[in-house]
Amino acid sequence: MALNKINKNEVTYIKHKYLKDIDIKLEDTPYGWCKDDKRQKQWKEQRNTYGFDERETWALDTTFFYWLYERLMMFNEVNIINTNFEKIKIDNTELTLQECIDAMILGCKKYIKYHECTNEDEKLAYNIGEETLKIFTKSIWRLGW
Repeated sequence: MALNKINKNEVTYIKHKYLKDIDIKLEDTPYGWCKDDKRQKQWKEQRNTYGFDERETWALDTTFFYWLYERLMMFNEVNIINTNFEKIKIDNTELTLQECIDAMILGCKKYIKYHECTNEDEKLAYNIGEETLKIFTKSIWRLGW
């Protein structure tokens, strides 16, 4: 339930526990951008039809890192596999699946914190994003249980 109801003064969003845990306000994310916008009704209809609304397409890179962060956090909590057993080669380094997961979680968190800041931070976020995506592409086939 993305929006429980729309009142003139109040909009209630889905809880994003893992984002709240790192002090990210929903209105600062693709899930809550433009909280007071007159298109709320349209976005609610989109969420009812598609399960998400167009705001999540405005910056797919940003949306992806939020999505990946939340899913990796839960995967880390609920999976029942030994994530320290298998090694994955990334460039010239071998990492366990758990090291990959930890690196991606940290990378997503940093990307979320640094994107859309100063130009210097934006460059840092881009580099962090690139590294996180590299790890993701090498480990994605092992992220199941």
